[in-house]
Amino acid sequence: MQTRTWTFLFVLILFAARGNAATLLIFNSEPGDYIGQGEQQTWTDEDGTFSVTISDSGDFIGINFHGTTWWNLNFAAPSGEILQTGTFDDAARYPFQSPTQPGLSISGDGRGCNTLTGRFDILELSYNTVGEIEHFAADFEQHCEGSEPALYGSIRINSTVGLPTRVDIEANGKDMPITVTVGEPVTVTVKIDGGDEEGVQAEYWLGKSGSYGAQWFNGSRWIPKYILPTRWKNQAITTEEYSFDWIPRAPGVYMFQCVIDETVDGRLNTQFADHVVVTVLRPTGGPASRQNMPGAVLFQ
Repeated sequence: MQTRTWTFLFVLILFAARGNAATLLIFNSEPGDYIGQGEQQTWTDEDGTFSVTISDSGDFIGINFHGTTWWNLNFAAPSGEILQTGTFDDAARYPFQSPTQPGLSISGDGRGCNTLTGRFDILELSYNTVGEIEHFAADFEQHCEGSEPALYGSIRINSTVGLPTRVDIEANGKDMPITVTVGEPVTVTVKIDGGDEEGVQAEYWLGKSGSYGAQWFNGSRWIPKYILPTRWKNQAITTEEYSFDWIPRAPGVYMFQCVIDETVDGRLNTQFADHVVVTVLRPTGGPASRQNMPGAVLFQ
């Protein structure tokens, strides 16, 4: 397969000419996903350099990012077909997919899948007069080694295509694990960017789990649920922000997770999600209470 590679180095003049054109890579990794390590991350052309490789036959596009870290994204059409806008389901690891399957591989930062399943949607793809990619946009889903946790993501190369809904949950202003002591207040903030899904009807789910089991927020209080989760609300997706205060009453490791699900069926289906982990330690100099955590909820 013959390929051609070039590098994108964008300047402000180009952005002014293209309006809201953007070049970026977004990961929305579920807990347990090996590649994204369960984190939500974004890289733009300010964080590093994006380079694009295409095949002469039009059946392959590879994108490399090198900067604060490095990532490789490979998209391939089934044998005898070309990449074009549309949906590519039942993808397998590139370049080991069968001739009838699309190829997909998202790897980097020292991690890759031996085998994978997934899918991708090409939302925008155009070439300039010399055959180089002018605009490209794709969303993808990848599962390593047959596991259930997914790496969801979006790649945009000089693209005006918007982004899917983005969920960001933070504890004390940080989107990474934090450590506190028993009785130390924690402010959990849920930020939702509707993106292109603004106005789409969806179910909102907000849960917390720890040594005591799982609890789900029903809009006014936390409900213990060990089998079926409780829905937070059912509404059109909007760009908004919520926050609540939680006072831990027992040591342990606790996870808060927010999910926005466009499959409106009263069941939790992970689609747009994020989580944050809080480790609670015993205070120095005295025993900690072992009672369950009621968690004062103060939505704003």
